[in-house]
Amino acid sequence: MTDAEWNQMMAPTPSTGRATLKLGPSAPVPSVPSVSLSTSEDVIVVAVSDDARLGVDIEVLFSARHGAGSGDALQRVRDVATVLGVDAGDERDVLQRWVRVEAVLKADGRGLRVDPREVYFVADDTDTDTDTDPDTDTDADADADDHDHDHDRGDDDYSVDPTTGSPRWRAIVRDDPDIVYRGTDLALAPGLVGAVARVAELG
Repeated sequence: MTDAEWNQMMAPTPSTGRATLKLGPSAPVPSVPSVSLSTSEDVIVVAVSDDARLGVDIEVLFSARHGAGSGDALQRVRDVATVLGVDAGDERDVLQRWVRVEAVLKADGRGLRVDPREVYFVADDTDTDTDTDPDTDTDADADADDHDHDHDRGDDDYSVDPTTGSPRWRAIVRDDPDIVYRGTDLALAPGLVGAVARVAELG
């Protein structure tokens, strides 16, 4: 298969950023993995899973594009913080929050058709991909119930992966709290932030 054919077949939908197979009307539907991709400037990241929906997102820091302390960079940070419903603090923290949210919403399948403020985070302090604690979903539901649109969402709860040293976390989308997403931040080059999330638990 040529690169052009692959790109056409696995074209990401504009609203979700998830790759979708484009097949002819008579073509058999194959069993394919979940594929998510993200691009920013000249960087592309592709995530693949054969057993769960997932999403990935990366962003180049505005200061890397426009210069540290520039008016454009500061304004863009404020704009993103407004969309997220958080304080416009440190640029890296704001954009790390953004890529986490986008990764979750890509895994959700609806992308930015969902208000980013509807994504909530709870600490991921387990060592396995599936929690056996029956209180897991209750905790996630309670986390959502304890928040509203006026809450400062600037501080995400997360633990540190003992293998990679990267922050890892769990998240829910408020209108469907029975689905829990597990994610981790990506270790990327300076000037980049990224995150990947996958469906981990179904209520």
